Amino acid sequence: MVLAVVEIVVLLVLLGLLLSRLGVWTAGRPALAPPRATWGPAHDEVDGVTRVLLRRSRPGPDGEPVVCEDRVFATFPADDPA
Repeated sequence: MVLAVVEIVVLLVLLGLLLSRLGVWTAGRPALAPPRATWGPAHDEVDGVTRVLLRRSRPGPDGEPVVCEDRVFATFPADDPA
């Protein structure tokens, strides 16, 4: 009888470890992690100046990108034909 109880306890512990590793049982943590931000090339025009930049963004709750950071590499007048 005692052996059966010990086996059940061991099986429940192993099941709990398996479920926690699979992410099914999160123990109070959110089920879905927020999307990670990624870097990508971009350009924009601000006050008649075109900026070439590297932009770090992540998807927002509505699916549109949310800009986290911009790193400007070059600027030139927007009306420059070259």
